[in-house]
Amino acid sequence: MSAIVKEVENRAISKGAVAESITIQSEYISERSILRVIAYGNVSLDIGTINGKEIDDDEARVLACELFGINTGIHRVFDTKNYYVFACEINKKKLFLRSHRQAVLVLDRYGKVRLSIENGLIYNGSPEEVGKNFFSYLKKYSDGTKSHDLAPQVHILDGTRIIDYSGLTSPEQLIKAIRDELLKAAKNEITIIIKI
Repeated sequence: MSAIVKEVENRAISKGAVAESITIQSEYISERSILRVIAYGNVSLDIGTINGKEIDDDEARVLACELFGINTGIHRVFDTKNYYVFACEINKKKLFLRSHRQAVLVLDRYGKVRLSIENGLIYNGSPEEVGKNFFSYLKKYSDGTKSHDLAPQVHILDGTRIIDYSGLTSPEQLIKAIRDELLKAAKNEITIIIKI
């Protein structure tokens, strides 16, 4: 699968997409036994060097505060030159119940929202460490008490691209795709974001 992902990414770049803006989405269509991989991104005129202004850490934090709708409790999760990844814990009270969520926001270096998840789980670190934590979570996710037929929605951020695995519905397909991606991870640090 990683060869297909790389081929689709290279095609998007050859058509004019900026490498840092590429998002890759994969989907398995079981009726036809087809794996569909889609890459989309911005062309350089959209976010590029002519009109685009790169934002700094402070501007990214202010933008994240505006998008989350809060002023405190926001922390930066992943430090890379291409993306700003923020998370914040949001506690809401409804009647007698309290809900606890961790919102996740990924901005590119131009301040455009690349990923926004209302309630997510983040694993960050070396590919080995992230893989260990992710597969441990997946084991708990699919055990007898919390049985799920569908795989969770997962995104991998490796510093230059965001890979969207939310189209993979089978846990087995997701495990294989994540293992392949972790094995070929060129960066020392990656982030996996899971929608809960």
